[in-house]
Amino acid sequence: MARTKGLMEAVEGIIYPYALDKGGLIVGAVDAPRSEGYYCIGCGERMVLRRGEIKRPYFAHYTENPNCKPETVLHKMAKDNIQEGIDTASSYNLKYPFTWRCPVCNQEHKGNLARSTREVRTEVSLDGVRPDILLSSMKGKPLVAIEVVVTHSPEKEAIEAYKRLKLPVLLIRPEWEELEQLKTGLGYVEALQAPCRAKRCNKCNRILGHTQISSVNTHRCWKCGKAMRVLWPGDYDPYGRRERSKSMIGPASMVGVKLRMARSKKDKRWYAMHICPYCGKPQGDPYIYTFDFIEDMINNTKPDRTVEFYYCERCDAWLEKKRAANSMTAQKPLNIPPGKKGASNEQNS
Repeated sequence: MARTKGLMEAVEGIIYPYALDKGGLIVGAVDAPRSEGYYCIGCGERMVLRRGEIKRPYFAHYTENPNCKPETVLHKMAKDNIQEGIDTASSYNLKYPFTWRCPVCNQEHKGNLARSTREVRTEVSLDGVRPDILLSSMKGKPLVAIEVVVTHSPEKEAIEAYKRLKLPVLLIRPEWEELEQLKTGLGYVEALQAPCRAKRCNKCNRILGHTQISSVNTHRCWKCGKAMRVLWPGDYDPYGRRERSKSMIGPASMVGVKLRMARSKKDKRWYAMHICPYCGKPQGDPYIYTFDFIEDMINNTKPDRTVEFYYCERCDAWLEKKRAANSMTAQKPLNIPPGKKGASNEQNS
């Protein structure tokens, strides 16, 4: 496996910015000494270093070779760096990350190619298709194919073959200045046949939204005067609804906030109202979230308790994020009894 020598500069617009030295190391034209002999990474023929005052340094074939193109070199270097990066990450229990946008849920997903990979091979024949890089498990099962796209995308026949094999394909479009980064991760890629990793509701199979619930201990009960926790405004309402439903009672309790269904005197509506945990008196939102209170929270106060959730808009169901971290579908939503609807008090508004 060829190794990169020295720190390379960005080389956009240069035909051959890299070559092999006599020892087989890859060197950049910016760092290369003139006295050395150099050879093409693609065809192996002799190259010369061009270094002037106007253009960036670059390599050129000593004798013109029409069969060797810069795209070939870029393609080969990208494959070598990816293979080296995944092999190294797998051997030393490191991550080799990549990111893609799922066409099913339109969300960005992240993966780690080194987690299950035990073998990295290039140009392997696989049921009528030859992926640039094929990742396999310890038992030899194909896991992921990687196609390095420099001049054109995979042919239609290759895509159909991948579909028959039900094999995820990652398309990477390398640039000269990004080659070194491929040793530590693929970055952002296009994914074909990749499984959607979005968490789904176990009732309706709808993709769950992401939200969080936070609280602060800065409000004082109008009845007993003791400090009580209230919800950080905005966190609990990811879909812009005005009222809090009874499904909020369970999640709110996880950040130390007590809620109960109560009726507002002001507009005659029922919602999950704050309840003082000491004296049990309801605290209406207009009484809590005054202009001064909101301004102080924005400028001076930060929430000190936060829990992240998945949320199903259709079922009005919440799921704590860490409980779903290891499952491809959401677990059973929180089912904490909301309590009975109680009579409103003078501060229920």
